Amino acid sequence: MEHWSVFYTMWNSWCEELAKRMCAETDTDMSGDVYDLMGYDSDTKKIRMGMLAEKTHPYIKEKVVEMLIKQGFSDWEAKNVLKNTWKDTPENMQIKMTGNLRDLFSRLR
Repeated sequence: MEHWSVFYTMWNSWCEELAKRMCAETDTDMSGDVYDLMGYDSDTKKIRMGMLAEKTHPYIKEKVVEMLIKQGFSDWEAKNVLKNTWKDTPENMQIKMTGNLRDLFSRLR
């Protein structure tokens, strides 16, 4: 299950950063709502099966806008918050090698 640890490492910080940006943009503490929507458990720092693990970014963006509208933001305000806070990848995304690529590619010849 090593691939899941890479997934968690990559996207848990992304989810936390998105929540921070949204809280700052709206002057509202909505991190719990963002985490619930994404399927993120901030205690274990893991993404549960659900939105972030299974859906596309365009779909998730629609759901973020819906969440904001349910919280009282107008459609325009919700879309503006999303535009100002959404990033498709983690800001400090670093890929860690988990295997020997030279060896792998020599075997594939």
